[in-house]
Amino acid sequence: MEVPMENLVNKIIEIDRTAEARLKQAQEQKEQAIQQIDQRKREIMNEVSERGDKKLAAFEQSEKLSAGEQIQAINKRLLSDCNRLQKQFDQHNTEWTDELFNRVLGK
Repeated sequence: MEVPMENLVNKIIEIDRTAEARLKQAQEQKEQAIQQIDQRKREIMNEVSERGDKKLAAFEQSEKLSAGEQIQAINKRLLSDCNRLQKQFDQHNTEWTDELFNRVLGK
């Protein structure tokens, strides 16, 4: 009866080795999966960051353009106001100077 017992022990050892090999393979697959997930996570984060940077750059460009247009409109109004004031001054310069002169002298 020793032969069957020896065969049984050898079979148990073989099953144990097979189980260890499968466990080792499963651990390696787990590590590979974790590395792949980490890599994909980094890729997604980079993609999101790049998209955000592009949107931010587009928004910044749009705002610069809008600000430039607003500045042009303000400058146009300023020039118009300056021209209007200069025209009023040119039309009434003598009258205002005489009135100021008379007020200062008390006439």
